Amino acid sequence: MSELAAFEDAVAKALRGETRLADPRLSVHLNTVAKAAIDALADNYPTVERLVGAEWMRACAWTYWREAPPRDPILLTYGETFPDFLAAFPPAEELPYLAAVARLDLIWREAHIAADAAPLSPDLLAALAPAGRSAHRLVLAPSTRHVWLDVPAVTIWRHNRGPEVPSADLQLDWTPEGALFTRPYGEVLTVPIGAGAFAFLDAVAAGASLAEADAVMRARDPALDPITLTLDLAATGAFSGLLAA
Repeated sequence: MSELAAFEDAVAKALRGETRLADPRLSVHLNTVAKAAIDALADNYPTVERLVGAEWMRACAWTYWREAPPRDPILLTYGETFPDFLAAFPPAEELPYLAAVARLDLIWREAHIAADAAPLSPDLLAALAPAGRSAHRLVLAPSTRHVWLDVPAVTIWRHNRGPEVPSADLQLDWTPEGALFTRPYGEVLTVPIGAGAFAFLDAVAAGASLAEADAVMRARDPALDPITLTLDLAATGAFSGLLAA
């Protein structure tokens, strides 16, 4: 076994609590690595930390780090499985929205670091004849993300995101919510969406034609106008191309 492999094996056993690192220098190094990962997790999930407080977050992050230490030295992407971890984390059972809020933090970060792409002009869609919707499909921009959650996590997330201290008078309807994330011009936008818009975006992501996406949308929300919805979504920068189906 190489020296590096032996070190990694010793660290893995120490993380699982099976052994202790005999060399004090390795213990110092491990503590430094742990602190960096814990700090990064708090940075990557700021809304979660605001909701639970710094002390709770650091204790949770320590537990998560022991189970899922970073695999990449670039800690900007650390914590991809943290929402799933929170969903099964016993101390979070009294906060049924926390895992969903963490998922929104993750999606925001994914949109933030996604590749750049020029947004599709809504004018191109406005000029498309209704009959042409069967022959064309939309391409989602690299930064576009859409999500549908069973709890009002979008409202909670938006209320607690940002540098301002949130007010305490948040009123919640305990119903499912959706959100669209885009980054058309360097800044991530978050737009609440309904079930019909989510279904439409899901169909677009699967490669459906506009007409097929329209049908999926109408099945979820018959009151929505497909052309108006498409133009509204295009105005957010959600799409980067219009191709033949």
